[in-house]
Amino acid sequence: MMQDQLSENFKVFINLNGADAGTLDVRNYWGEYSLNNMLNFRIGKIYRKFGLYNEILDAVPTYYGIEPPELFDGDHLMISRTTTVMVYGSFDLPDGDLSYSFTTDNGEGGTVKNAIPLGFDFNYKFHGGDYKIGASGYVSGELRFPISLSATALQSGVLPWMAADHFNVLGGYAEMAFEIF
Repeated sequence: MMQDQLSENFKVFINLNGADAGTLDVRNYWGEYSLNNMLNFRIGKIYRKFGLYNEILDAVPTYYGIEPPELFDGDHLMISRTTTVMVYGSFDLPDGDLSYSFTTDNGEGGTVKNAIPLGFDFNYKFHGGDYKIGASGYVSGELRFPISLSATALQSGVLPWMAADHFNVLGGYAEMAFEIF
């Protein structure tokens, strides 16, 4: 992983993976322009926020012993984990912090003509950061592909034997930190 703060408002990041030293894989990369805490723009191959799952996933190479939610796991991938454009930020409120992100593009599935998907994530941390509640969602836009039974499976959205699809996903999550002893 490499990150560089090119200026006060601009930074870049790249995360490379060399599986068994045989191949080099780019996990994610991005450039970011920050106006302030409330408004940031990021472009590249970016993990979507989507609550706990991708926030922990982005901490490569540390692996937590959690299973991804059904809509993100390898057998039932409905939404790609990555996107290419993100606007995000956070606001300090009297009782906590409100964070948001909006993302667009089809990420791992590639661009799809006439479809502009929208992903969003909101969360609120309060009580000194011990509690966090949030909601995440995704609106696919209408995805259309020519029907081909011999085509290879895409990594997101429409399966190769479907002519079109349009779906919405909404989920919520909560996190609590506490000391046992």
